[in-house]
Amino acid sequence: MLRKKRKIRRSFSYPKAPKNYRPKPQKAFVPQDDLYVASLKGHSSDITCFCWSRDGKLAATASNDRTIRVYIMSTLNSPNPKYIRVSTDLDVVDTMDFTEDNRYLVCALLGSKEIAIYRLSMEGGTLYKHFPIERNAYPSRVFVSGSGDKMCIVLVCSGSDTVIRVYDANGALKSRIDNAQVENYGSAFNYHQDFFACGSFGSDTKVFAIVRSSSTREYQRFIKAMTLSGVHSSVYDVSFDQHERVAVVSKDSCLYMWTVAVRYQVQEDPHLLSRVELKKGYNHLALHPLEDLAVVALGKEAAIVNPVTGAIVKEIDEMAGSTVKAIETSPDGKFFAVLGTGEKAVTIWKYH
Repeated sequence: MLRKKRKIRRSFSYPKAPKNYRPKPQKAFVPQDDLYVASLKGHSSDITCFCWSRDGKLAATASNDRTIRVYIMSTLNSPNPKYIRVSTDLDVVDTMDFTEDNRYLVCALLGSKEIAIYRLSMEGGTLYKHFPIERNAYPSRVFVSGSGDKMCIVLVCSGSDTVIRVYDANGALKSRIDNAQVENYGSAFNYHQDFFACGSFGSDTKVFAIVRSSSTREYQRFIKAMTLSGVHSSVYDVSFDQHERVAVVSKDSCLYMWTVAVRYQVQEDPHLLSRVELKKGYNHLALHPLEDLAVVALGKEAAIVNPVTGAIVKEIDEMAGSTVKAIETSPDGKFFAVLGTGEKAVTIWKYH
């Protein structure tokens, strides 16, 4: 009789790691460039957002570890910069902004549909109040105009939710305007004139204004003030400076700049000051608040350019360890900050 062949079962298992094995932590990205100043680090998880205070004396980072670190910028060059730690037990902060007096941080939460306001002190931060908000997508930016009872909170969402919403300090919805585009992209706020602008899939960028009472500074309305026209494709990002100018970068690889020092109340259009062609279709933009300088970025690469002439001042091959998520200029013009996607540190740079 023929014997049946036995099937030999082969088993495979991965070698077990030693009991005391711990994976090596990934090294933080450190730029190799003479314009690099320092890194704001220490979070145990990815940083979700970053913002400057109005005077540039404070810088805040929020993380998936459910904490916020508010750094004292005067200690930036010390081995361990001083910071205020805020615990955000409610949720992860997706975007945030300081009030103009630096006393509060206004945060849009990622999971819950809420705004949380934290009171800051040198001992730390405590939850001051929180309230529900209306949104149909994740928040992408929040901007704060004024403080106290005169506070206005402008909320921008990502994806298909193109409605711009304005809340007061108590959570009352004061205004909602549909940007009427397919999708909102980069946005910016001019804190000196209460102007707000948002890039989008469309080629025209609308500039909105918070109108207040001239005597009491009370909020009155949120209106469309003007339109930045002349761009031929989608607007990726927008930025204001302190010279009443606004600039955008678009899909056509150009940087456009206008003056918004116009009488928009009588429908006077903003004047196009310059249109310069860039080497690439950069999708991030930050204007220097005082000088003719702009930082533009795409992927990990960046350049500092003159927005009037288009001259390249400096090219940087690696501004972040991953794709750049955000660039923010300090209001005093000393520094700009760069956040890479999925990174645990924000890098601080100087312009020259």
